[in-house]
Parts: sequence; C-alpha cells; structure tokens
Amino acid sequence: MAKEDPSYEHFRREFRRQARKLAAFGEQQNLEGASYAYLALITTCVECHSHCRDVLRIAAEPPNLKAVPIPTTEGRLSDEDRRPIRR
Repeated sequence: MAKEDPSYEHFRREFRRQARKLAAFGEQQNLEGASYAYLALITTCVECHSHCRDVLRIAAEPPNLKAVPIPTTEGRLSDEDRRPIRR
C-alpha cells in the first residue's frame, strides 16, 4: 500500500533531499548546516513512521505479542536469577 500513498512518496522524496543536504554539509565541514540537516532528516523519519503507523497498514497480520512476566523472588537470588533476561 505504501507505493500507492502520495504522503509516503512525499516522505521518501523529502528523506532523500535531506540526506543529500546532510552529505553536502558534511563535505563542506559545515557543522551548523549538518546539524540542521540531520535534525530535519530525523524529523522526516519520525513523521513518516507516524504516518505509516497511523494511516498505512504495513504488516499483513499483526504480530503475536505476549506479556513477559517479571520474575519475583523473596530472599536471596540464585545465580540463575541474577543473569540478565533478554526480552
């Protein structure tokens, strides 16, 4: 659906334009210009992601999300309980 959406196409063009500006400012070693172009580039990313999330349906099926329980213990923690949990 994204290919057919005019707003998405606008964001794609804007992202490319800002990326070219960022590269040009970097080659010129223009820190202020590069900072501004970077912020504009990130803003474009955030706006596009918001548009895609709120307007476009990207995935055919929603992901199968589940709650991850947080282990609770009373007293001393075993070595097994001390290791980091990947979520």
